[in-house]
Amino acid sequence: MALTAGGTPHHRHYTDAGKRRGNRRNTDSPTDISHLVPPTSGGKHRLWITDRIMEPQTIPHFLEFLMHGRLPGDRKTDLPLLTVEEARNMSRPFPEWAPAPFNVQQRATADWLGIRIGSHEDSSRLWLVAKELHTMKSRLWEGIPPLSERRWNELQLDDPKNFKNACQYFMAVIDVFAYLNHPRTKTALRTTYNLIWDHLKVFEQAVNKKRKAESDDYEQVSVTGLWYQYIKAHYDFMSTSAHHWVIEHIERIREPIVLEIGSYQPGQSEIDDRQMELADKIHDLAQNTTEADYIIFMPTDGYKGDSLPAKEREPLTAAQKAPFREYPISWSANINLRGSDYIERVRFLNRKEMYDHYQREGISFATSPMADPQRLLITCISQIDAQTAARHELRGPSEPLIDHWIEYAREPQPRVKGFAAFRLCHEHDDKKWNEFKTRFEADIADWGLGKKDIQDVRQACKIHWIDGKEESVEAARRKFNSIISDSAHLHHRMFFAIDEATLKSYLEPNSSKFVLAVDAQYESGEGAEKGEQDHESPAYEGTLRVLGSLVWDELGAMQTTQNVFLHQLWPFAMSDVEKVYRGHKPGNVLKFPTYEETCAWEVLNAAMPFVIKLAARRGGSNRASSRPWAAR
Repeated sequence: MALTAGGTPHHRHYTDAGKRRGNRRNTDSPTDISHLVPPTSGGKHRLWITDRIMEPQTIPHFLEFLMHGRLPGDRKTDLPLLTVEEARNMSRPFPEWAPAPFNVQQRATADWLGIRIGSHEDSSRLWLVAKELHTMKSRLWEGIPPLSERRWNELQLDDPKNFKNACQYFMAVIDVFAYLNHPRTKTALRTTYNLIWDHLKVFEQAVNKKRKAESDDYEQVSVTGLWYQYIKAHYDFMSTSAHHWVIEHIERIREPIVLEIGSYQPGQSEIDDRQMELADKIHDLAQNTTEADYIIFMPTDGYKGDSLPAKEREPLTAAQKAPFREYPISWSANINLRGSDYIERVRFLNRKEMYDHYQREGISFATSPMADPQRLLITCISQIDAQTAARHELRGPSEPLIDHWIEYAREPQPRVKGFAAFRLCHEHDDKKWNEFKTRFEADIADWGLGKKDIQDVRQACKIHWIDGKEESVEAARRKFNSIISDSAHLHHRMFFAIDEATLKSYLEPNSSKFVLAVDAQYESGEGAEKGEQDHESPAYEGTLRVLGSLVWDELGAMQTTQNVFLHQLWPFAMSDVEKVYRGHKPGNVLKFPTYEETCAWEVLNAAMPFVIKLAARRGGSNRASSRPWAAR
């Protein structure tokens, strides 16, 4: 084992080959995000988004928690809570409710919290990131899976021919946590949290002084303690949900590969092409597993309320850089130490498992053919078992979790809502219309695959048909906004419009089944205030065609948690040939507002390296042919 403590002689070769295949992150640093922030190659054509590292909806969710006390992960705090009136005071200026000396502060605490999340008044922690990173981060922040189970199946990502596509989703999730653990990002997020803690401390002191003035027998409340407890639980739940999704899907696509490795019989003693292909896939999945296991964390070191000081800039000691970890490892807030411990622990356990297997099976490592299926199978299983053991040491036991949006929608009182739908095309008879409704409702009802005990949420996720004669999106928007204040059972920010294209998509064979989602708050015209929306959602006009399979698993989830809105999804549809949103798509999101422009750029981008090589070759040829003339 000592001979392989630093890896085998071929370790570097296999690592570099894995990067070239593009099925794992193309970096050796766990926090390398150079491909996700400007400037980067081809950057001027990519869509960059201003990122508020702490998602804005975190604050209203925390304010709700202050009253009901239910933490992410379906736990209840044991700390004293605020009354409804005290929670409302957070949005009121101090002079309206607070005793002296706090009644001189003119700004409400909630206003300060919004400023610290990210605003023109405090913009030092706002920076540009790639659109694809920003959107994936937003959904993972609220525990929404990268892909629903239904969408995974529609994309056939269990199929071996789509192996590369499946790996892109694993990498997209890992990239989010590489970004969040990058020293700059981690420091900025900590600063935001600590600034909010400071404002909450002032509010907490004012609340307790008011309680004391109103009653000698009062209970002190620690709003700052609740803030730390909420953020810690949120980070843990977010990380656990994302990690569970990645590992679960890696295990699914890995199982048939391992079975084939063990059953495949080569026609020679050397590894053949098929065995090499299978081994490469196992290697790529192992790399993604490694990075998921130690990168997907959200530590709170240096946060006020946490006992740990900031750890990310602590260098590794010589002992921590040593190869092999013979004893169980433990968690560290320092990502480099986590990675070193995990990788070296897996290396030790892998070698130990492999040699133990050889001894039990009576196989000679030195004399057995490289292509022996039993030998290759032992290598695979030893690695998988080693990673499983190291994961348990680092992360503890893994338990399946319910999607956060479903949990949030239930507690403390049901928040599950349906969508309003307007009929815009009236030329079809009732038979055709009813046929469409039947097909549409049956299609969108097929959601939540793999989720248990969600029947109560299913029953509330309904389409509410609005009778009327509206013939345009704008007319439907006016009608919707006139009735929505009295409709507690409907999502307020968007509704569906059934136009001719939507109806045909369900009635005609072999077509994408989609529905037109309408932004209820979109304002058109010169007087409309768009702000960031203009350059972050180019050519957005207040509507978005969405696959029916995404209605509840994505739109319903996002509307419930209020973390992603239609204009933020538009960039994933604007380059689609049918302008349909088909879920998160890994890869660079470009800023071109049409499918044709995107295609033209992609063709040019693909051809340019060949053009440059050809020009260089011709230039060299011309120089060579000109030399005799020059000599003369």
